Amino acid sequence: MRTCLVLLAAAACGGGSSAGQVPDGGPDGGSGGVDLFGQVIVRDVRARSLVWPPTGAAVEAWFSADGRFAWHTETAAVGACRLLEFDPGFCDDPCDGVCRAPDVCEPWPSYQLAGALTVEGGAEEITVTPTPSGEYLYYGAFDDDFFGEGDVLTMSFAGAEVTRFEAHGTGPAAIAAADPMEGEVTLDLPWEGDFVFEWDDPSPGASIRARLIAGGNAHGQPNPFVIECEAPDTGSITVPGELLSRVGAIGFGGAKGRDRSAFEVTRYVSTDLELPGGIVQAIVGRTFVYGAQRIE
Repeated sequence: MRTCLVLLAAAACGGGSSAGQVPDGGPDGGSGGVDLFGQVIVRDVRARSLVWPPTGAAVEAWFSADGRFAWHTETAAVGACRLLEFDPGFCDDPCDGVCRAPDVCEPWPSYQLAGALTVEGGAEEITVTPTPSGEYLYYGAFDDDFFGEGDVLTMSFAGAEVTRFEAHGTGPAAIAAADPMEGEVTLDLPWEGDFVFEWDDPSPGASIRARLIAGGNAHGQPNPFVIECEAPDTGSITVPGELLSRVGAIGFGGAKGRDRSAFEVTRYVSTDLELPGGIVQAIVGRTFVYGAQRIE
């Protein structure tokens, strides 16, 4: 049964494009491919408390010929991983968006509308209407999993600027790793060397996306550092020490109103659809979100 609903306006991730920037990537922020016209992403999330996204259903979608807007800039890449950084600015005048260095007001992005989104096949039918910017964002808590392994989800758009269409995806199994909700798991990342995260049940044909998200930023502002890694599901993923050293020390705790640091792992399957505007990627995934800290 659904117990609560949180609907967010565009905050740290949004759409459009900007020179010198790259999409934030993967199952909750673009694919990293500039040729995508859009994405619809449905995830079942299990998370320890105080991190984002919360346990339940996470639904996101966007459509734009310019790709999904990126607040972060890619500053380094090693193997399957890349480091994304956000450098805040200090704008003198009020900024209707986010102020980034060097004191540039970056306006909120805008997207093309596709009408109401309906997700069927999970614990409950979900209907999502776009935010004022045209992005689709839904986070809802459920008593049990929103969907399970083998469940077929249907994602239908009523149509508007983007033609009416529907996509289908089959839920993968959750990874066989520690449940972040049991014992409120916080991962200790090494001060030296790589961080290797492993699970016992690799799933051929699925993909894995891991994100180390440094907290400390005010809610609604982009995180200062994100390391994201994307690779086929082989039972492990490695976050290179070279990138960790550039992030430095991060703690899990934080002041009120500040984001917590987290390590997020998503197993997902994707399907590409060809629409008149271009390729739209439909993603169905299962996500674990742990607390994270890296202390010398």
